[in-house]
Amino acid sequence: MSGKAERIGCGWTAAVLVAVSAFMVLAAASAPAQGPTISSLTWTQGPNGLLGTKVDIRYDLTSANGPCSVSAKLSKDNGATFPVDITTATGDIGPGVAEGPGKHIAWDVAADCPNEMIARAKIRIIADNTPSGPPAVTSFAINAGAAEAGAATTLNNTATNSPTECMASESASFSGAAWQPYGTAPAYTLSPGVGTRTVYFKVKNAVGESNAASDTIFFEPELLPVAGGTFTMGNSAVRSEEHTSELQ
Repeated sequence: MSGKAERIGCGWTAAVLVAVSAFMVLAAASAPAQGPTISSLTWTQGPNGLLGTKVDIRYDLTSANGPCSVSAKLSKDNGATFPVDITTATGDIGPGVAEGPGKHIAWDVAADCPNEMIARAKIRIIADNTPSGPPAVTSFAINAGAAEAGAATTLNNTATNSPTECMASESASFSGAAWQPYGTAPAYTLSPGVGTRTVYFKVKNAVGESNAASDTIFFEPELLPVAGGTFTMGNSAVRSEEHTSELQ
């Protein structure tokens, strides 16, 4: 499931360009189940002491459904509203932030709020993995492009826009197929019988589904090993008889 997670931190009493105190407030906002989660949010002041305006923000990001777009907003009224977009920060902010621990954002307060007095400030960090549109299958190959296969195969694929489910079928209309959790290498069993098989594959997310991709492979059934030995084939006792008849 896609969604959005927010955490609020880095509260300070400050005169920007003058001082930043070491007071921090953390408040977690609710997030959808299986959506992204921001945790361990902390901040430290820049290396030039109390006169510094640089802030280093660190956090951990969990996002099972793929990379997130991370943004930050500033409140000047102790968190009542967050009207200011933090646009000059660098690091793990913006589109395509992968999940993981130890994410880092560097921000110079003075760059977004030059020569401004902020008495009661807070920062909100937002992670959003809602897809921007339906996914697209960018590559698809049965058994990584092999020419032949047995019944059990792997459908190697890549796709954009964080798909959550996939479907495969030997029918171009996907007749009888069902959606399964998305993976980059799901297993698929070919229908029985020697010959060429075409497998169709598509994916979907919360926004929509992709066009179908396809690949072909020659299905060669596996040969079963047989132990060596002596075998009796058919009737080994053959009898030949002669019959003579005379016309009367």
